Parts: sequence; C-alpha cells; structure tokens
Amino acid sequence: MGIRELYADGRERLCDLALTLGPEDAELPVPACPGWTVKDVFSHVSGVCSDVLAGRLHGVATDPWTAAQVSARAAAALPEVIAEWRSSAEAFDALLNDDAPRQLIVDLWTHEQDIRGALGVRGGRDSAQVVYAVGAMAAAFGDGWGDRPLVRIVGESGSWDLGSPGSVEEPAATLRASDFELARAFVGRRSRSQFLALGWEGDGSPFVDHLHAFPYPSADLVE
Repeated sequence: MGIRELYADGRERLCDLALTLGPEDAELPVPACPGWTVKDVFSHVSGVCSDVLAGRLHGVATDPWTAAQVSARAAAALPEVIAEWRSSAEAFDALLNDDAPRQLIVDLWTHEQDIRGALGVRGGRDSAQVVYAVGAMAAAFGDGWGDRPLVRIVGESGSWDLGSPGSVEEPAATLRASDFELARAFVGRRSRSQFLALGWEGDGSPFVDHLHAFPYPSADLVE
C-alpha cells in the first residue's frame, strides 16, 4: 500500500470502531494521552485533516496546535466528529502521495492503539500500518544515529542496522521484538523500564534514550 491507501485503510478501521461506541466510551480517559478522552483523540485525528485542508499549519504538530483541534470539537458528540472526518476524506486523500510526511501514518496508527488501549479492544496490531510505522521510525533513527555504536533492530517485518553502514562488525546490542512492541516503544508509548525489558541482547541502556520519538510516559503503559 502507498501512503494514501495506508491512511484511508487506517481511518476506516478507526471510524468503524468509533461507531460501535456509546457516550460513556467516548468519555473514557486515554492513558497514553494524559488529559485526553477517547473522543478527544478522535477530535485530534479528524482535526489534522481539517487543518491541513484549511491551511491551518502554523505550529503544526505542537501541543497548542493539537489542543486547538480538541477544543474546537468539545461540544460535538463522537458521531459528529466521525462524520466530519469522513466528510474530509476525499479531499484529504487527494493530497496524499508517497512524498507525504511519514508521520501521518505513524500518528494515525499510534492514536488507533492509544484508543484501543483505553477501551481494551485489540486490533490493528499486525496491520500494514504497523509494518510501515516500524520501518519509517527505524529509518529515521538510523538517519540521526551519528557515530554511536552499531545497534541492530529485529522485528517481524524486517531488520535494521543503526550506525556504521556496511560495517562487518558485530552490533553492540540487538533488540528483538514484535513490530507492535517496537512501534509502541519507538513512539514513546512504553516507559524506559518497559523498553529495557524488551528482547535486548546486550546492554540496551546506552541506546534506548535515542530510540523514542516522544517522551517516555511517567508510568508503565500496559495494553
């Protein structure tokens, strides 16, 4: 799948989930997104599309930008938020090609799992989006790895060597885990202790702080 298809598929899976939820589900807190409810997370992902289409890109991806998306939909019920998101689908999808920011897919899949974790409803753990997310984030970490020792990441969908391209040296450490756990750790949805408890061969402690896109949660996140 290309980015357009990945985004559309992930959106429809989330929209279908949303339409099974009652008002009490919509107000559940989301541990992975402190201060947000399930509806708030849906408001954010819908708001991203609305803001992109309207050209509201000042401060894109910052906390004030996402907070404004949630605030703008505070009075709307979850079905209204989903109707808005679906109404923007055709125009938004037309903007997407394989040069679109990788973060779009990573963010969408991440928030799907944030919502599912809050609801206790599993899904999307072996999807095309998680495969994309792991590869995209591993590549991004590799681009900025600098002169750190070689580290090998091994998931279900592939493996990635970070540092020393083309080197024949053995990695200083190897991390083996499912694509799901790698993606959740990489995006900052696992505590530092949880990250270190994944399948490290060798000492992962010098490296884990360079392998997450957002800050560690203050407590373990169990999903």
